[in-house]
Amino acid sequence: FEIHYKSNDAWYRVPYQAWFGFHDIAWTLPAYEAVHVKKNWQSMYGELPVGTYRIVMSVSGCGETEIHYLADEFEIMPSEG
Repeated sequence: FEIHYKSNDAWYRVPYQAWFGFHDIAWTLPAYEAVHVKKNWQSMYGELPVGTYRIVMSVSGCGETEIHYLADEFEIMPSEG
């Protein structure tokens, strides 16, 4: 996955602060059902500042060679107190 940040209506990739491998080779996802994926990006990207972001993940079907990209936006808000 990658994290992108939004600035002036354009998306920019957040650079990695550390490189590491993934243990997740593949997931089997149920058809037509919502799936919630929990990711800890802090070890890869560090503490992200306040702003608008999106996470981008690549997916493909079993036996498919075509790759699709899924993205979901989120915001990091200032902490209170």
